[in-house]
Amino acid sequence: MPTYEALAVEIERVTTSPYPTQLRTLRHLVLHCIDADVSQWAAAKPCQISTLASCLLEALPQWSYVLDIITKFAFNATCRDAFLHQEPTLLHSVVAQTVKGGDLRSKYAKASVALLSTPLPATIALPADAQTLFVNFVENAARSPSAATIEPVYLILHGTGSLLLGILSSHVLAKFEEHLLDILRSVSGTSALSLYCLSIMNTVCCAMDPEFRLTNSSYDTQDFLASTPASSRWKSEAMQQFFTGSKAQRSTQLVVLLVLWATKTETSDSCDDRTKALILSLEVLSAIPADLRKIWCTGNPMLVRKLQERLCSEELASAHKTLALRFIGMLCELDSLPHPVVESLEATFLEATSMQAVHTLCPHVDHGELLSSILVRAPISMLLESAVDVATRAESAGLAASLEAVTTTIAEAQVVIGSQKIVIHQIRELLGSEEFVARLETLSNLLSQPISRSESTSSAGWCEKALSRARCKLAHQISNLLLRASHAAAVGAQAMTVLLDLHASSARGDLSCSHDRHSWRDGPTFGEDHGDQSEHDDIDWREALQTHFKARAQVEQDAVTRLFAKACANLEARCEGVERPLREEQRRCKAAEEQNAELVQAFAELETRYADLTLQNRTLEEDRKQHFKDLGECQESLDAAERRDEETLKRVSQLEKQLREAHEDGTRQIAELNKGKQIVEVKGAARLAQKQEQLEDARDELAAMKTRYDNEAVRASDLEQNLAVVQIELDQAKQDLTTSISSAQRQQLNMERIELEVQQLKSSNAVLEEQLAATSRNDAAKMQEMSELRDELQACQAKLDRIRSEAARETEDLQHELEQKRQEADRLAKQYSEDTERLQEQISGLHQDLLQTKESLSADIKSRDAKVADCKKRLERYHKKCEQKDQQIAEAESMRANLMAAMGISGTQNRASLPHRSRESMAPALVDASNIEHSFASNASDESKSGPTPKRPRARKSLSFAAPTSIATRQSVGRQALQGISGNRPSLKAKTRSEETQKDVDVEEDGSTFEGSELFSGTQEQHLVDLQVAFDAES
Repeated sequence: MPTYEALAVEIERVTTSPYPTQLRTLRHLVLHCIDADVSQWAAAKPCQISTLASCLLEALPQWSYVLDIITKFAFNATCRDAFLHQEPTLLHSVVAQTVKGGDLRSKYAKASVALLSTPLPATIALPADAQTLFVNFVENAARSPSAATIEPVYLILHGTGSLLLGILSSHVLAKFEEHLLDILRSVSGTSALSLYCLSIMNTVCCAMDPEFRLTNSSYDTQDFLASTPASSRWKSEAMQQFFTGSKAQRSTQLVVLLVLWATKTETSDSCDDRTKALILSLEVLSAIPADLRKIWCTGNPMLVRKLQERLCSEELASAHKTLALRFIGMLCELDSLPHPVVESLEATFLEATSMQAVHTLCPHVDHGELLSSILVRAPISMLLESAVDVATRAESAGLAASLEAVTTTIAEAQVVIGSQKIVIHQIRELLGSEEFVARLETLSNLLSQPISRSESTSSAGWCEKALSRARCKLAHQISNLLLRASHAAAVGAQAMTVLLDLHASSARGDLSCSHDRHSWRDGPTFGEDHGDQSEHDDIDWREALQTHFKARAQVEQDAVTRLFAKACANLEARCEGVERPLREEQRRCKAAEEQNAELVQAFAELETRYADLTLQNRTLEEDRKQHFKDLGECQESLDAAERRDEETLKRVSQLEKQLREAHEDGTRQIAELNKGKQIVEVKGAARLAQKQEQLEDARDELAAMKTRYDNEAVRASDLEQNLAVVQIELDQAKQDLTTSISSAQRQQLNMERIELEVQQLKSSNAVLEEQLAATSRNDAAKMQEMSELRDELQACQAKLDRIRSEAARETEDLQHELEQKRQEADRLAKQYSEDTERLQEQISGLHQDLLQTKESLSADIKSRDAKVADCKKRLERYHKKCEQKDQQIAEAESMRANLMAAMGISGTQNRASLPHRSRESMAPALVDASNIEHSFASNASDESKSGPTPKRPRARKSLSFAAPTSIATRQSVGRQALQGISGNRPSLKAKTRSEETQKDVDVEEDGSTFEGSELFSGTQEQHLVDLQVAFDAES
């Protein structure tokens, strides 16, 4: 407050000085004051704003430090508008100087940011260099992200967001969005940088809303002139995700954490940084929908409770507490908040200081929804009574400064009361109160009082004109709210009359004051009688000189203005006809460009298709070459296969021998495996029985240990009971000792009383001895009495000694007994602790033994399980080997059959090469003619289908069956020569003979044995079945 008073005094000195004066003192005060002081001065002395602006603009060419003063005052919208009204080129020149210099930390850059921090008036256009300045600030923030570098971007967008974003190209906006997302990802710790980024995103999203309309300055850009339905505007979908999309919960989490940081009392961070964090948090939270806030509160109750505890702290600054209360009111539902927090939140809408703090720090945040929730709980009568009290007693600086804030709150309440019937009922009860009506009447009389020009400054330091204007605005809002509510409620005639009088008094025009000083920059109006010159002796010579030159320049300016207006009208009329063909040509050019783009796209598609076809052709050519190569390889492999067939015929006999040996080895191995399996099963059963016996023994030991543990527990409980009995005896001994001590004290008192009696007796004896000495000569009876008294005194002394000795003896006995009781109690406590420790050690030992036994048993079981699993795996492996052997045998059998069929060799002929058991089977059996004919017929049909095979006829010609002479007749019976048999006609032999011969051969085969070669005598399926049965029998 002293800073504000010094600032007001210095401004008063500067504005009332008739000559230009130094401004260094004002600069020093301005740099050390806060924005709230400047805002309070602008509200208190609005009539001096224009004069101060004239003084500062006049001194700016002479002293460059004046730009710092202008920068500080430019953050206030009223002062900034006064600067631009008196010097319209100030904004353009400062921005151009900043862009030209390129230093974003210069005083010109700070002045540019201050002038652009609030919305521009309708008569001031946005400078063209503002785009370059904004882009430079964004690039600087991207290079070195911090709160200091991002704050200018936030301030510029906060003031000129809709204008500036409307003229930036889509490429620049996309780059700007990319920088913001990069900065937000790189933020760490409790920094306000993330809040600045989120607030900037909110501003961009609001400016890019579908309901957003371009301003007049947007029509000057080439992007807008060239825009067509095909080239849509840039959209801020990625930024919108932080408020209404998938990232809204993360934004809420971040904002709440930063509010918790800002409300810490034991922190070294500056108060201004925490205030900015709270303001930005309110801005960001207001952009997140209420349902998403509710979802976050449901999922994060710990953070909400921690924030509520912070708000109950008494050490928190008042402004921070007010902003944090508004924040938690917007974050949570009021029903879920504690009662103290709700009461404090209601006070922020009822107390003038709280409303003034919120209005000064964050006037752009909408609190209407929160106020509507508050009015459901707190009666609106409290708000209206507080507002009337502030309007009536606005004599102090604090109350006068809060007039505008209270007016804003009443205006917001007027918007939300329409949907609440209980509020209408409360207003009707309030208007029925005579006290409130009397206060309204007092306010109306106060507004109706005339103000003399001699008292243009109030006791609060405010201009009476500004104070009256603020008071009238507040009274007008109060009367407007009450009159609107009185339509739905019955109001008395007296209350209605007071309301109408108050409404009329608050709607009067502005008053005049003595602070108005005519600026020398505004020339006087000619033709008016200004009276005697003596009335204007105090006019500055600069003002008179300015008036003289401005009068002549005004006439020339009017003439030039008329001339240029006429020329512009002619040019507009001519341009309408000139621009029409230009626009048509632009439309045709646009259509041609679109057609060209389509052709380019079609050509690109054709090129792509040609490239694909070329690639496909090359692939096919490579495939064709590869196929030729594969065909050559196939031919070579075919020749190699024919060679392998010849080699295979040679290896058939070797394979048969190897297969027989493999069969014998497999049978022997299976027998050995079965024997080993039986041995392993026997050993496993023995080990399992042994382990089960060990497990039973361990269980018995565990049961015994549990029994011992129970016995020890019973013993411990007995010891505890004994200890309790000893404790009771100890307490009884203590009570006895206390009784003995009290009796000893009583005896001590008796001894003292007896000693006192003895002293009295001694004194009386001394008196008597004196009397006896005086009367010894004539009174012998008194001598006898004295001797009796002397005897009585000795008896009393003996009695006293006896009582003392008895008391000392009893005291010693009691002390000795107490010492014994104490020793016994210590011994019992020590024994109890030792027994307890010993039992605990035994229990822990038993537990360890039990765990070791369990671990050993579990390890043995696991090892046995592992061995059993290993045996199972080995058995399965042996089974697989057997199956592989069987499969190899089956494959060999199939190969043998195929080779024999391909060679035209009968099974009887093949068997002749095997060893036989008797000499009866040495003669080869006769071949069935039907089988031979069927074989040759199949060969002939195959040959007719697949063409001749040069190798097979060669093999058949080379075959010669030389029969012994002794059995030649038998072999030739029933069959013909190979060259005499036709493959296309049936045999000429009678079937009866061949069937009989076949029967004879079958009989011979049934009566013979093959010494283990039965594997090759039967069919493949029968052999596999026999093997399976044998394996099952062995297993």
